[in-house]
Amino acid sequence: YTSPSPAGPRTGAFANRPALPSQSCGSEAAVRRMAATLEKQSNASADDTSRSSAAWNALWGKLLALKPKAAASKVFRLDVVDVGRETLTVVFAERLRELDGAYARRDAVALSEAGGRMVAVLDDLDRLLSTDPSFMLGPWIAAARSWGLTKAECDLYEWNARNQLTLWGPNGEIVDYATKAYGGLTATFFKPRWQLFVTRVRASLDSGEPFNAAKFNAEVMAEVEQPWQHSREAFPIQPEEDALEVAAFLQKKYSSAVAGAFFV
Repeated sequence: YTSPSPAGPRTGAFANRPALPSQSCGSEAAVRRMAATLEKQSNASADDTSRSSAAWNALWGKLLALKPKAAASKVFRLDVVDVGRETLTVVFAERLRELDGAYARRDAVALSEAGGRMVAVLDDLDRLLSTDPSFMLGPWIAAARSWGLTKAECDLYEWNARNQLTLWGPNGEIVDYATKAYGGLTATFFKPRWQLFVTRVRASLDSGEPFNAAKFNAEVMAEVEQPWQHSREAFPIQPEEDALEVAAFLQKKYSSAVAGAFFV
């Protein structure tokens, strides 16, 4: 479930229909509340820095340090993926703010660089989520199709399952109302939306025209969101990589990010 309140979806900015933060009323309040709780429990400070991606990554590292004793636990593995999800969610939000700042400065080069980093985070996030069935799109769609007695019924139930996660209504009546952080969904739905967004925001700088959010919303609906509803692309129902190995790699990668040493 995702709250429809102005706080935005629990999954974070990456799962919202793309928009410039300076032109949006959304926030990452839910992520910040969870971060403050975790840092209080770990005796970390609760200032603004403690809610950064660096602080989340440090917490992720502490959790991963329990691997020698807890690697066999399914609950531990799920928690490792979940804390990693939060970490990369905050990283993405920081990259989005960088893009927003570049747009405000009319810096096209910095905007393109920030946009590229945002997309790279989505690739890593999808890879991480795809290591645990609880965070995978495949089981969700397979469960929906299992109720059908005919191919037509299976296709209808799949359409409903896809629609619930994204547009929530044939024409996006409550878009992103029940969005979820799923592997597969991130790569095939969220990522194309953001790629199109970065392209259109950059084009607005090049043309000297203000970014037209209404025009973009109509375009992303027609080019990405609606086609995805009707796609029948199959998704894995079991992980293809080990959660702890992928998490350890990404945690180290984003530790380097603090010093500006990644996204190479």
